Amino acid sequence: MKPIVALDIETTGLHPWQGDKITCICAKDSSTIFNEVVTKENSESQLLQHFMHWLFERRNHMLLTIYGTTFDLPFIMTRLTMLDFDFNKYLFMMDMEHTDLKNTVKKWLSLNDYAKILNLPSKSGNGLNAIKLWEDRQYKVLARYCENDVLLTEAVYLKMLSLSGDSQ
Repeated sequence: MKPIVALDIETTGLHPWQGDKITCICAKDSSTIFNEVVTKENSESQLLQHFMHWLFERRNHMLLTIYGTTFDLPFIMTRLTMLDFDFNKYLFMMDMEHTDLKNTVKKWLSLNDYAKILNLPSKSGNGLNAIKLWEDRQYKVLARYCENDVLLTEAVYLKMLSLSGDSQ
């Protein structure tokens, strides 16, 4: 099985084309965690540039998200476009194999729902809290929150694989 990159983003809202921005990106492969927050020293543009460079080095990995096909990836691609990045340079992300946990069940479940069902630890907050953390400049807490979501996403996936009898 391919190596995995678990991914989550935090944003100022739900509408990237109306000015909402990415405030934090966290991603994890088997050996490294990428975790960066927008601060006064680090713009959204720099964050995206750093992340896309990191991800490009892992372009042969499988992306793992929860609601990434309908939120995280389109949000990232929209912000890249709106910030005048060379969109074609980053299309590799759309070609990566991708497992979205939302496709494992027929009804809407949150990451916390998956965790409860699989007897895993609960999330440490929610997206609205993440917006407040960024507004309050609690960058380290925001980074930990986003990282915890990535670690929980990975744990849910691995537990689901183990329960199904698949192995990595």
